[in-house]
Amino acid sequence: MYSDNVIMEWMKLFKIVTELFNFQRHAVTLCLDTFPDQNKTIIDLIRSQLSFAHFFEFDGKIVADQDVEYVLKKINVTEYLDFKCELSNNFQLKLTNNLVKITVADGNWLNYNQLIQLKALELEIKGSEITNRELNAFLISWMSSDIHQDLVHLEIPVSDPDRLDSIFDLPHERIDDDVIRHGKTVKNEVFRMRGGIDIKRNDGATGTIYFTMDGDQLMLNMIVFALFMNKSFPVLKLPRLVLDEILITMRPFELIQFSMTSSKSRIILKYFLRTRVNLKYTLLVNTFNEPKITLFGSDTYFDCQLSSDKLRTGKTEYFEGQNGLKCNRIWAYSENVIMDWMRLFKTVMELFNFQRHVVILCLDTFPDQKKTIIDFMRSQLPSVNYCGFHGKIVTDQDVEYALKNINVTKYLDFKCKLSNNFQLKISNTLEKITVTDGNWLNYNQLIQLKAYELEIKGSKITNVELNAFLISWMLSECHQNLVRLEIQVNDPETRGVILDLPHEIMDNDVIRKGRTVKNKMFRLRGGFDIKRNDGATGTIYFKMDGDQLMFNMIVFVSFV
Repeated sequence: MYSDNVIMEWMKLFKIVTELFNFQRHAVTLCLDTFPDQNKTIIDLIRSQLSFAHFFEFDGKIVADQDVEYVLKKINVTEYLDFKCELSNNFQLKLTNNLVKITVADGNWLNYNQLIQLKALELEIKGSEITNRELNAFLISWMSSDIHQDLVHLEIPVSDPDRLDSIFDLPHERIDDDVIRHGKTVKNEVFRMRGGIDIKRNDGATGTIYFTMDGDQLMLNMIVFALFMNKSFPVLKLPRLVLDEILITMRPFELIQFSMTSSKSRIILKYFLRTRVNLKYTLLVNTFNEPKITLFGSDTYFDCQLSSDKLRTGKTEYFEGQNGLKCNRIWAYSENVIMDWMRLFKTVMELFNFQRHVVILCLDTFPDQKKTIIDFMRSQLPSVNYCGFHGKIVTDQDVEYALKNINVTKYLDFKCKLSNNFQLKISNTLEKITVTDGNWLNYNQLIQLKAYELEIKGSKITNVELNAFLISWMLSECHQNLVRLEIQVNDPETRGVILDLPHEIMDNDVIRKGRTVKNKMFRLRGGFDIKRNDGATGTIYFKMDGDQLMFNMIVFVSFV
């Protein structure tokens, strides 16, 4: 939307939205560099409209201590603070309530005294100058229950990787890397850990420490466990109702691990998942360098990545997006990632019922196993809602083989290189086809594409061919189900050639609401109207995508 005063109009819109709707969650991102003179006004408005914010993120490259302090004084942040901003060495973070998580991207300001006063279940800190000796002092204070008794996870840089012994100048136990344990945190989350270094708190809690690399920076991680689950505990002998209550608290990958303990546990779990609970997930699988399997729920997703990097063994991540979506991510070490990925894939398909299936094939990775991967997917998935192809190496045969063997029902997404000779052959009409590099897509291919929506970039379709396409559409000779087309204009200076056909120029001051054949409503200002011989209207407009002019057409069956 255009505005002469974007902040004023934004505030008006903000106020209207909060008056009209009830929101489950409030997430705020404040860029401190833009509109610096109006930051206080913006903060006051946010405070007037939101009684609290679940998530608050600070962005910026200019030191703005006062603005951050003003926000924290005026706005009640209840769960998550994310500092992606520059702060001076004198900045003091003052919090009264315990948060779920604090993330600091540039912790130059964070000294030892600040660290021990941070109040959150999870702390992720980068760029701090905390020394190894100070980390040692922090851990000793934690072991004595002097600080951070609610801590669940800590991630912080190691300033001197060559002197790790100074951090562990305290009672500790090194766990063999071959030992895999399952631990439960105070939040009742269960983590699977391989190896690590254990330290004990005086109330019995265990802090398991491990190290990961973040770029060229060594990071210390600690997860605090209230208890470790003993594999010898006779879980399956518990009364059925008690066992069900335990299973309900488990996350998907904890359920998967439980199913792998014995054939009996798998039978019990399959019955439980199919009859006792109503879990609605979307399955996403991909074959990047670290192939993964993801289960998407309504407000949570669970992600398992297979890695050949031993340093990632047992690594876990938990974070919340601005949309409130909670992510649990784990890494599992494997000497044969594709083989173990297929085993996990098969187990997941046996246990869960999925509403949707999403597949992303990276054509550059595991090239010698591509046919095996596709055949395996075919054996597990009767249909796929979305199939995306990624890659920079020309692999026509792999794409053709996938499309021949995998039944894609809704969305095809080509983010890959294909030769000029590639021929796309699909029998059913899809919801959408997206092509990022359409060098292979000529006019004959274009008129044969079967989808309600087409988004095409990088094609060599000429303006004359676009004109011919529109004329064929007006005569109902092609694409009668088309709802939307987006395609680049290769010669912007002669774009008038495209509209060398009967059309009507609509006034830019006129705003219309149109309904498509899919019963979607669009609101449009101006444009060029062309008519199909059955009465449908194609409204054409142009817009820039970077430095590329794009042709857009939306097809309306009626205007409101």
